[in-house]
Amino acid sequence: MSIIEVLLALLLIHVVCTSAISFTRSVLGLLRLQEVKREAMQTNFLALDMLAREWRIAGYSAAGEPIDGVANAAVQSVELRADLDGDGTTAGLHERIAYRWDSGRSAVTRATQNASPQPWLSNVPSDGFVLTYFDPTGTPVPSEGTSNSSIGFMRLQLTTEWAAQLPEPTLRGTVATCIATARRNR
Repeated sequence: MSIIEVLLALLLIHVVCTSAISFTRSVLGLLRLQEVKREAMQTNFLALDMLAREWRIAGYSAAGEPIDGVANAAVQSVELRADLDGDGTTAGLHERIAYRWDSGRSAVTRATQNASPQPWLSNVPSDGFVLTYFDPTGTPVPSEGTSNSSIGFMRLQLTTEWAAQLPEPTLRGTVATCIATARRNR
């Protein structure tokens, strides 16, 4: 075997290895990108499920007394109430839950009772948390000044932003989800 053949073999091995490394880096970058997108989508679905469960229980009273289950209904905020312990008030633990979009944090906050609002869902743009209220027949009702009895169900449009830090550029995008949920206790 001559030196030229050895050099050509080494060159061929170098080309194959470089191609394999390049391909592997591309695939790993794509996997990282898909992971970030999937995580953002899962977070949205979990948030929608949590709010939908709390929406369905709003207005419940263990004592059977009528309760104003939805209060302060607005486009980007809502307060949900239930009497879980049957004492006739909504002053017990986790009986009042408020959701609100916070422009300073670009997040949706969640507060129970009189506690300070805590970030519940982050990376939410200004139009990323939109509540729309409907009467039991499906007619939209105004979000401001609406009485509890006229709200039959709500639709939540939720959008969050994601960013993937890859070796090359930083890729950004959004995940938009939507849910409509009827109230059980009115």
